[in-house]
Parts: sequence; structure tokens; C-alpha cells
Amino acid sequence: MSIHSWTQVSPPGSAAASWVMIPDPPTAPPTPGPSHVSQLQQGPSRRSLSGRPRGPRQSVVSVRQPSVSQTSLPPVPVVRPGTDWERTVAAIRQQQEDQEEDDGVDDDEERFLNVQFLSHIAVKVRDDVPRALHVKGCIGYREAFTGKDMVTTIQTLIQRELMLAYGITTNDRRLALHIARSMQAQLWFYDVEYTGRPLCDDVDDLYRFPGDADESSGLYGEALPTGVNTVLTQCYSVTCDEGQPCYSISCPFRMVDELLDDDPASEPPMPVVDDWAEHLPPDILATLTDADRRRQDLIRELIRDEEEYNIHLDSIESYYMKGVMTEEVIPADYFEEFVEGVFNNISELRRCNKRLLENLAIRKREQAPIIQWIGDVFVAIAQEFRAAYPTYISHIEQAEKRLQDEMKSNERFKGFIDEYAEGEPDSPALQQLLHLPSKRLSQYPLMLDKILKETDKSSPDVDSLVEAIQSLRRVETVTLLRSIQLNGSKTTTWHQLVSPEIKATVPKKEQQRQALIFELIQTESDYVHDLELLSSLFIRPLCTINPPIINRERTMEFIQNVFYNINELLEYHRKLLDDLHALQREEHPFIRSISIPMLDAALNWRDAYMEYISHYPISLYHLEEEIVNNPAFKRFVEEAKNHPDARKLDIRSFINRPIPRLLKYELILKNMLGDTPPGHTDHADLGQICDILRDLGISSQHGAVASKRKVDLWRYTADLVFQPGDYVPLDLADETRSIVHASQLYFEPRGGAGWREVFVILFDHYLVITTKQEMNGVTKYQVKQRPWLLELVTIGNFDQDPPVRFSKLSSGSRLVLSPAADRSSHSMSDDFRMMFPCTIYHQGKVEEKITLYTDNLQARKEWGVKLEDAIGLRVAVSDSDRAFEMEPIAAGRFFVPGTVHPMYVPDDTPITSKITCAVPFALPDGRSLIAIGCAEGVWIGLRREARSLRRVLHIRNVTQCALLPEFGTFLVLADKDIWAYDIESMVPSSLEKQQFARPREKLNKRDVFWFRVGQYNNRTLLVFMTKKLLDSVFHVLEPVSALSANSTNLRHSASMRNFRSSIVGNGRSNEWFRPYAEFQLPCDGYDVFFLNNNFMVVLSARGFEIMIMDGQSCEGIRIPVLNTQVEPALSPIQKRIDAAKPLGIFRARSNTPGPVEAEFLLCYNDFGIYIDRHGHLSRTGESGRFIRTGEVFIEWEGAVERVVCHPPHVLLFSPRFIEVRTLDACRIVQVIKGTDLTCLWDDAEWAAKANALAGPIAPGEEGWSPEARVHCAKRDPGERPGQQVLQVYELLPTLPYVATPM
Repeated sequence: MSIHSWTQVSPPGSAAASWVMIPDPPTAPPTPGPSHVSQLQQGPSRRSLSGRPRGPRQSVVSVRQPSVSQTSLPPVPVVRPGTDWERTVAAIRQQQEDQEEDDGVDDDEERFLNVQFLSHIAVKVRDDVPRALHVKGCIGYREAFTGKDMVTTIQTLIQRELMLAYGITTNDRRLALHIARSMQAQLWFYDVEYTGRPLCDDVDDLYRFPGDADESSGLYGEALPTGVNTVLTQCYSVTCDEGQPCYSISCPFRMVDELLDDDPASEPPMPVVDDWAEHLPPDILATLTDADRRRQDLIRELIRDEEEYNIHLDSIESYYMKGVMTEEVIPADYFEEFVEGVFNNISELRRCNKRLLENLAIRKREQAPIIQWIGDVFVAIAQEFRAAYPTYISHIEQAEKRLQDEMKSNERFKGFIDEYAEGEPDSPALQQLLHLPSKRLSQYPLMLDKILKETDKSSPDVDSLVEAIQSLRRVETVTLLRSIQLNGSKTTTWHQLVSPEIKATVPKKEQQRQALIFELIQTESDYVHDLELLSSLFIRPLCTINPPIINRERTMEFIQNVFYNINELLEYHRKLLDDLHALQREEHPFIRSISIPMLDAALNWRDAYMEYISHYPISLYHLEEEIVNNPAFKRFVEEAKNHPDARKLDIRSFINRPIPRLLKYELILKNMLGDTPPGHTDHADLGQICDILRDLGISSQHGAVASKRKVDLWRYTADLVFQPGDYVPLDLADETRSIVHASQLYFEPRGGAGWREVFVILFDHYLVITTKQEMNGVTKYQVKQRPWLLELVTIGNFDQDPPVRFSKLSSGSRLVLSPAADRSSHSMSDDFRMMFPCTIYHQGKVEEKITLYTDNLQARKEWGVKLEDAIGLRVAVSDSDRAFEMEPIAAGRFFVPGTVHPMYVPDDTPITSKITCAVPFALPDGRSLIAIGCAEGVWIGLRREARSLRRVLHIRNVTQCALLPEFGTFLVLADKDIWAYDIESMVPSSLEKQQFARPREKLNKRDVFWFRVGQYNNRTLLVFMTKKLLDSVFHVLEPVSALSANSTNLRHSASMRNFRSSIVGNGRSNEWFRPYAEFQLPCDGYDVFFLNNNFMVVLSARGFEIMIMDGQSCEGIRIPVLNTQVEPALSPIQKRIDAAKPLGIFRARSNTPGPVEAEFLLCYNDFGIYIDRHGHLSRTGESGRFIRTGEVFIEWEGAVERVVCHPPHVLLFSPRFIEVRTLDACRIVQVIKGTDLTCLWDDAEWAAKANALAGPIAPGEEGWSPEARVHCAKRDPGERPGQQVLQVYELLPTLPYVATPM
């Protein structure tokens, strides 16, 4: 067992002593120098945490040092492994391992330093401690150092070991102080005044190493101190774990706790009254004046106040900051944010004031007992104060608010604060401590001013004191500026911050300029604060509040729609504000130029402002919609309005903030430009910035106007209220829609019973006449009549003289005007108004005329221009995006009877017969022909060659014709008889075939009203209708060649012969057709449609009936299926359907994504409806895919007489125009205008096949055809006066075609 002894050493004449453990047997201390360093390599092989050799295990006891009241060491928390220091420790160890793996030669002596040995530290300290000439008591000491120098040097040596072994922070100097005192006790260095006081971590006392000053060291020799720093060694117990003391009483982990926690030196020293006069000889004291004595008293008082102030700063860090961490009274998730928000940079202030106190102590030590100079100390420290104090004091208001909020919401923290207040009743509360730096900063100039007044004018300290006072007051000014910059102050102006003496040094214009710069910066700070409030009061709560105010799925979409790029604007203005604040802090009170930050900002934020201002109407619209439709959001907005930071401002005010702010810049800069001298650098730059801002304001207005119109469209979508049967899907949400004009007009009802106000809206595609009505605080627009499609609108007389009306406003919203009065009998006063008429025509189902009135001439002119432009643009857009082109195929041969004058007879004989039908076909040799049926026969000729037309059938009253090309049969309905002709007899391909052509056959006995040819169950069938009393009889025939030998659907029996006989009469055999089926309905039949080769739909007065035929019997199913008994709300729909005439049924293919069941479009003479494959309504308000809620019918624009399908379109023929609509949504894509428009032919068989394909047909795909599948006729003016020409056109589909809803 090793034997150890303890030695007590003390300086001569001192009662203080230190107990140091010395190994036994003691070794002779080597002479300091390189030889000693080399001997350190012979230590034990046991390695420390850092990899360096460790000394042998010792049985140690705690070393206690005497209590020294002069030592000021605030308790610093011990950080154990497992905290945030682990990363630092790991980095240090990795660095050590990297150094050990270095194969190169290492001459660094620190690699052989073992801080466990006191001798190692002593040698290193003697080499490293800084020495200089120091003064104490007006005596200079060369090669001297202070106690702080010694502690700092030791700390740099052991701080890495402290971090690795104990996790003690690098600013904890107490162990270094103990080591320094141990070396002092072994006389390794001495106090220059031999006071015997233990070394303190301050600058009050001076020390030397023996021999450094070439003077006799007396008892102090150069014997190397010996001992073991037990707290830096490892525990001998193998079960000891880092971070926690083990069972051993001498465990280093336990010793370091006792050393640091029980250190009396850690108690903060109290300020001591320095009675400087008692230490001054009477003869010298007698030479001092009263002013000199008061000056010295004031300086001592200043130092004493500074010591007390430092104690309070220490208490903030040692108790509150440490207590908050160790007691865990603040949740970990926002602990760092709380400490930063409440204490801010208090540690930086503490360091600044400690340096000030040390400098004052040095000055006191050097010049005691009479301090001659003190101003230079404050001049030097003022620069440090300027970097620390403004930051802290400007955050006091926020820190106090944060502290109060935490005390209200955190009971544990409040208890922690109250506990300290009860234990230390004489100590200031935390709130008071936080305000101490502000008070202390304001006291410095006052104290120095008192000292200056007591200082002799000839003293060199006068200039330093004056400069110090000015510097500290500048710090106060910067602090006030920083507070204004951070917290805002609308009442503070530049004139209030600047003293009259300073303002008097500059002209009045410059004062106004500086005041404007200050206003610009101040209002910019308020603006940035308001933009930040948008995030703190609205955006973040909307994202985090639970339960959510807005559905989570659309919260982000709502935030994007309402707040848009507000964060981008905020970033630009934060940068501008930081630049302006930096200028203000550096150059206040006279800022030379602001053009650089302003010009940079104006150029960078242009795009962001363009986007925001353009989007602002859309933001406001989405906000208003959410407030109206979401009561929870409305409450949220009201609560945010009552927030203290909101200043009773609504969310709309914050969203609108960027728009007036942009205009405010230009106003301030213009005024600033007026106060800037012409030669100033800002003069030209400010003009350029104003131009940029003005251009930005003008440019952004265009986007805002466009967005405003878009929002108006959205509002009209929700606010337009249609009357039953007048609903039109206006597609106002479409991006191509726009509002051309809207204003209030007047109209006079029939009978002249008063005049009424109307609100007329001119969209780019419809003209809508409404009346305004207030409903629950929301303006609704009641549509007076069905909106007018612009293609069907023509402008009437806009030049009529205005009638004079005697007018007065009634109590309601109606303008009541008396009948016209004689102008001469009344003077033109306010009681008389001239109303300017505007006449407009509409060609819809019936031709309509309306006369509206404006109350001034300019309004009428504006309406005329707007209408003309809108109609012209609509026609141009329609012409450029047409679905069909009209190509003439028989021009100039057919004339309206009575319109051909003898003197204008054309070369060829004109045909003056009404065109009723047409059939295109092709011959085997490839020639394209067309057969045209007229009232006087059938003409056939080459297509697009009118002169080739020749009459081939001389029969009268031809109403229908059809061709069965696979059978060579041409069918004609004339005078209510159906005739079958061999096509070879009409257009012979050869003379031989013409000779053997079959003679014509009559297929009916009774009058035939119409016929239809189509495909059913892969058979070509002919269906025609006759009348039997009030019943309609439908005869179904099949061409003979179409019958197969194995047919089981048709039996050649006597009954069938009788059936055939009833059709053709006389019992004669029919060589052309054979009967397939017959059925009858007790109502009028209009037509037959073949769908998908499997269904035949009969159109009758009862509606649509699906017929299922098996050759002998027929069964019918009526559609649509409306169960009015279960759903009484369907009764009005059923009544309107029953009163309408069916015109066609087509299969609709939806463009909506996903699987959609088959739908069918039922077309009536006035409207259309969609049904599903079960016959039920498919597009009602419940589904809402295409038709507005509560609306079922798709209203046609005209009085439709014929409907044909040309996938993907449906064409509705009226006498004056053709409506081309999409088949899947019935949106109008084209209007073809004309006179006496008639559909002559449509390829129904091709349309049925193309329509049966799944999905929409694109150009080039199967089922799509560039050929004309529809022919029509219309009446056009001829080349000669009075001529009326009947033209035959084919409708050619465009390639490619993209539907654009109208």
C-alpha cells in the first residue's frame, strides 16, 4: 500500500493555509524546463479519458480551502454526459484519436501534459501565464500577473479534461481557482505585497514567479509544486460509471460535486464601502479641495453601484436561468425559445459589465487611494455597450409579456418564482431584475455628469468624461431607436428624438427630409408587423387549431387562395426593414441616403406585388364566401379582431394592407424628393424609384381589374336567380368568360304603368336582364327573362330622340315617370329627366324586341359600343372555332317560286320547286351523286355541280327519300305513298342493267305519314306509319334479299300472306319487301329511332317508347321513368314532358373521369333531358354534374323542329338557326344562322354506330368521319334584285375540333 502524507504550507505572515496531498516517498522536484517535461513521459501506463497517461490510484480526501469573501465565483451548473454536451465531448475525443493515429513526429509538449499532476500544471503555467508591467498603489511591477490571469491560464489547460470527464462547461473556473491556490500555498508564486490573501479570480492583487524580476525571492524558491488533482483522476472502482458517483467516499465524481457545490468561494461578494480617506495621510488629505473629495466619493459610489449591479446580473444567471433548467419548470419543447425570449442576451450584458468592473478595479488598484482618471474607461466600454444594450433593452417589452404569459399558463413556473420571492424577500423580483439594465444605462451619463461637475477644468479627465457622456447618450439613443424599431411607436417622431442643439446645425429642409426618412422607416416597421400578424393571428391558427375551423382537406387550398404570396412580400419587406434599421442605427440622426435599399427593394418585389394585387379580388372573394358559409370561421375572424395586436382591425384590412402601402411609398418619396437638394445623391435616385413604383401601380391594376371581373363572374354564378324554365348554364366559372359591361337601366312595362329599374349584365356570350333584390343582406339578381345568346342578338335603334319625362323617385326601388309632357310647358329642371332609348332584338324561339332606357346620352353610347364589340367578338370567336363548315352542293339551280324575273332568267332552266329532302350516294364507278326531292319530283346530279342536276322522277309532293345501297333500292314518299325504285332505272350504270331493272312498287295501302330505315338485330328494316282511326299503325318490312333460309322469325303462312296483303293490297306478291312485324299505338306517332342495333324507340305523343320485337309481337317500355306517387316533386317535370313533342334520342358519352354508366339524351321540341340506362333522370340537382341544383331541363334557344346526331355533337334545326351542342353536356359550341333552314338528310345509321362506341371520338379514331353526314337547305338572296335562292349545303366537321362551351 502506498503511503501518503499531507503538508500544510502558508506564506510568511499569513494565517491562511492549504492542505495538499503529496505522494510518499516524495521525489525531488525537478527543475522547471525542458528536462522536466521529458521526465513526464516516465509516468504510469494507465490512460485517462483523453488517452494521456494517468497517475497511480491514490486514496484521497477532499481538499478544503479557506473561505475568502473577496472571491466572486457564481455557481455554474454541472452538465453530466447524456446532455447536449455529448456532441462536444465526442468531437474532442475524435480529435484526440485522430492525433494519436498520426504517424508523423509530434513535438507538441501538450501531448505529454498530465493535468492530474500539479507539477505538470505548474511547469506549463509558468511558461504560459501572461506577464506585463502592472501598477498597484502607483507602484509599477514588471513581469507581474493578476489572479485572473493565473486562473484563466489553468482553465485553458484543464477545460478539455473537465468536459470529457464531467461535462463541466468551459466557463466554470472554480476548479482552476483551487489548483491556483494549491500552487500558491506551495510558494510557486507570491503576492507582490505579501498580503497573505488567497488568490482570487480578479484583478485586485498582483503576483510574480520567483526570479522573474531579478530580485531576491526570500522564502519563495523554485521548488516544483507536487500533488495530485484527485478530481481529474478516474475512480478505482470497476463498477463506477461515468456520470454518477459510486459507493466510494473518494469517488472523483462525488468529490467534484462537493468541490463545486460546497465551495464557500461561490457565494457572491457584497459591495463594501470604501472609506478611501482613512487610508490617506493627513497631509495629503489636507491638500484636497471639497470638490476633489466629492469627486472621489462619487467615483467610489459609481464603483459600488456597479458591483451591486453585477451581483444582480449574476443572480439572474445563477438562480433563474440555472433554476429554470435544473428544476425543469419549463417544458422541453419550448425551453430554448423561452430562455431566448425572456433573458435574451443577458449573458453578453453580464460579460460587458464584468469587464467594466474589472477595468474600474484595475484603475482603482493603479491609482489608489486617489483615482485620477475614469472617463477613458467608459469611453472604451461604450462601444461594447452599443453592441449589447440596445438588443437587450429593445426586447424588454416582449420579454415581460412572454414572462407574464408563462406565469399565467404554467403553474410550476409561477410556483418557482414565488418560492424564490419568499426565500429572498429583500431581493428584487425577476420582473425588476429584467428592467435593471435599462435603468443602469440611463444612470451612467448622470453619474459621469456629476463627476464631471466636480472635476477641475484643467484635469485631463475632463475631455474623456465629456466623450464618455456623449458616447453613452448615443448608446441610449440607439437603444431607443432599437426599441422603436422592434416595438413600434406611432407617437415618436424624429424631432422628439433629436435635441434642439443638434437640429440647429442643419437647415429646415434637411430637418424635414430626415423626418420623412424617419416616418418611412417607422411606417415600414408597422407594415412588416401587420404582415407578420397575418401569420400569427390567422394562418398558423387555421393550420393547428383542433377541431379544425375549415376542413383539413381544403385548409391549405383556402390559405393559398386567401393569403396567396403574402409570405414572399413579407420576406422582401423584412430585408428592406433590416437595411433601413441598420442605416438608422449607424447614421442617426442624419441619414445620408436611403436610395440603395429602396431601389433594390423596388426592383426585387415587382413580380411579387404584381401577383398579389392581381389576385387580391380573388382573395377577398374566397374570404367573403367562407365567412358567409362557415359560422365557425366567422367567429374565428371576430375573435382575432378583438386580439390586442389586431387593434380592432378586421382580417380584410390586413389582407388589403399591401395595396395602400405601395401607394404610400410613392407619396413619401415624392415629398422627400422635394426636400432633397439638387446636388444630393438621392435626388436622381428617388425620382427613378418613384417612376418604378408608379409603373408598378399602373401595371398591377390591369391584373386587378381582370381578377375583379373574374370574381364578379363567380359572384353572379351564386347570385343569379332564374325563373322556372329560364335557367341557362352560363359557365361563368370558365376561364374564358368575362363581363363586358354592366349597369342599371330602365324599362317601361306594357301599358305604361310606371317605369322600373333593371340591372343589365353583358357577358361575352349572353345578355342577361335582371332586377336587384336584397336577401338576408346579400344582393341577388332575379333574372327577368331567359338570357339572350349574343349570336342571336342584333342591335336596333340607338339614335332615337329621348322623350322628356317628369320624374320622381318612389319610396321603393322603382323610378316612377309620368307620361310624356310638352317640353315647352315645363322648364328643364331636376324634376324632368330625359330617358335615352336603346332597342335590342333577339331571334330565339320567337323574335323579341326590348327597349331599355339610360338616364344620360353617354351611357347609351357606351352601351351601343359595348354591345357592338361583344357581338362582333363573339361572332369572330365562333367563326374561328367552328364545329362545322357549310359547303354548298347545289347552288344556283333552285329558286323560290315567284322570285325569278323573266329578264334575269339564267342559262339553265331554273328549278322553282321547294326542296324537301336529299340523299347522297356513290356509284360503283366512284362518282358522287346526290338526289334532291322537291315538290315537283326528284332531281339527281353530281355533287357540287348544280348544272348536272336532272329530274329523274316526275312525281309530286315528294317529302322523303332514302337509298338502300346494298339492295339497290331507292325509296320515295310522295303524296303519302311509298314507292320503291330500282336505282338502275334512275341512274343506270349500263344500258343492259337499265333494261332489266325492276319496275317500281308501291309498298302501302293507306296513307303513309313518314318512314324510317335502320338496323335492328343485324337486319335492315323499313318502318312506316299509317293511321287507323285515332291509332297509329307501324308497319315493319324487311328487304327480301335480307331474309335467310334458316330464318325462324318469319313464317310464310296464310296469316303472313294476309298481313302482306293488308299492306300492299290486291293480294299481289311484293318482290321488294316482306313483312317483319306490325304494331299500333293509340296516339300520333312522330318517328322511329334505332339504337345500338338492339333497340327501336318510337317517338309518339306519349313520349319515347322502347319497342322489343320478336317477329310476331311487340312490347313497349315508356321512358323516362318518373314515379310521381313516390316523389311528388317530379309531377311538374312529368307534366312538362307530357306536353312536349319528342324529336330524338341519342346515347351520350360522358367526359368525366372514372366509370360512368350509359346515359341517353332525350330531345324534345323545347328542351332536352338526360336519363340513365334504367330510364331515370341522371343529371338532376342531386348529381350536379352539369345542371344547376333544382334544374333538370336543358332549354333550347330556338323552336326546334328537327334533331340529328353527328357524334360528338347534336344539331338542333330551327327555321332561323341551327344550334350545335355537345352530346355529352349540351353546351352550345356553334350557332349557324340562316333563313328557312331545313334538315334534308342525316346519316342516322352511321350516327348510331359511332355513338355506340365507348368514350369520346377524337379525329382519326374509329367512328369519326370527316365526311358530311348532314345536309340542309336554306334560303339566300340571289345575285339579282328580288331573287331568293334555295341552297343545298352539307355540314362538314372541322379537323381537328376542340369543343369550347359557349
